[in-house]
Order: sequence, then structure tokens, then C-alpha cells
Amino acid sequence: MLGTMLVAAATGLPRQALARTLTCGVMEAPPWHLPEDPKQGIANEVIADLSRHSGFDIQSRPGPPIRLIMGIKSGQLDLIIFFELPELRDAAVPVGIFGYADMGLVTRPGLRPQSADELAGCRIGVLRGNNRTDVTAKLPPSVTLVELRDLSLGLSMIMGGRLDGLIGTRLALGWHMKQGGFSPQSVGSFFRLLREPIYLYLSTIRQYEDGTLAQLQAGMRGMDRSLSRVTDYYWKGAGYVDPPPSDPINRRRPPPP
Repeated sequence: MLGTMLVAAATGLPRQALARTLTCGVMEAPPWHLPEDPKQGIANEVIADLSRHSGFDIQSRPGPPIRLIMGIKSGQLDLIIFFELPELRDAAVPVGIFGYADMGLVTRPGLRPQSADELAGCRIGVLRGNNRTDVTAKLPPSVTLVELRDLSLGLSMIMGGRLDGLIGTRLALGWHMKQGGFSPQSVGSFFRLLREPIYLYLSTIRQYEDGTLAQLQAGMRGMDRSLSRVTDYYWKGAGYVDPPPSDPINRRRPPPP
């Protein structure tokens, strides 16, 4: 059914055979993309694993969030790994959920919010192009959002007194803390705003044979046991923002109520 929808939703590009090579946009920010690391980063490991299980040659295309979104909407990318976005509904179909991530923020020393209301009037950093309403809706209207090119810059701005907080996933913030040499005393505790799924999306702008979607879904089902091993390695490179034992990132389980 969904495979037929993919063909029907295409833009009239020439119908291609079951393509053996697909391009997948991934977030370029560490630890999702780490070209200097032997394991290459979470996204690249996941893509390599999906390639083995699905039979496709999937090539990663790292970029900032806005470039990934534009790439899938314009048909320049076959796939992207990203959070749920309403604006993708007309350009892509979810293949499946890789797992769940804690999205929240760390704050300047002395600011340890027990509720989002305590962030009223604060200046909060967020990655450029990743300013999503599902996250920012959790913040008071008086918060000023400051778009940044990377999380390391945001942490430096917190230490320099130019930001009150920085939005990111629990794992990404912890990674940048450890790799940047930021001490646990330099920022406040991680404050979770929400837990959200990370999807693999397939373009509906480009045209594929019906078997493409089913083959990718079968590949994802074969990956169930390997996803936790992928993220466990990167938690070892993260700082004090440790994963709660009952709530690790990217585990295949429903989010808590």
C-alpha cells in the first residue's frame, strides 16, 4: 500500500528500477557524524548496518538540519535520519523508527530549573535549522532563542555568560562536554523537555519501485539487536550527562507515558 503511494506521489521523474544505491542525509554534528573516529559516528554506523540488512548500498551525506530537510524536500536525497517534522509529510514517508532520544537542555551554573517556567526570560541556544516547534513549545514565550552553528560554541557561550542554556539531545550534549573538556561544574544538570522518536524517512519526491520501502523496512527489523551496541560505544565518550539506566537513548521501546 505505502509502496504504491510512493509511486503515486512522485513528481513524474522517470521510473527507476529497484535502485541498489541510495543516499541518506545525516546530521553532521558529533556524535552522529565523526569522520575522524574509527566508527565514523552513530548515523554512519547505523547506515552501514542498514545496508547490510537491507541489501542496498546506502551512502551517507552529512549536513546541518536545514540542508537535510531541503535535500529530502527537493528530491536531492533518497533518505534522511531525523526527528518527526510536520513539514516532511508532503515530501517523505517514514520507513520506521530507529529509537528514541531525550531532547532537553543544559544551563549555566546556578540555574537548575525544576520546571520549564523557571527558564522565563532566558537566552537559550539551539542548532541552526533545528529550531523545532515541538521542542520550543515546551519553553516559556519570553525565552530568546539564539541559533548556533554547533553545540561546542553554545557551551563556550554558557561559560562566557552569553547564554543561559543550550538545547540538544542528552547524548550529544554529553559528548560535547567530554570532548571539549568542559567540567561538570561548568554547566547545570540536563533538563529534559521531551523524549522523541528518530525516524528513517524515504523520499516521495523521487520515484522507486514498490519493493524499495518493504526492503528497507525488512532491513530495519533485522537491526533490532545492533542498535543498542552502536549507542553504547558513544555513551562511553560522553561526559557527566549519563544515560539513566531505565531510559537509554535509541532503544527500541515505546516512550514513557
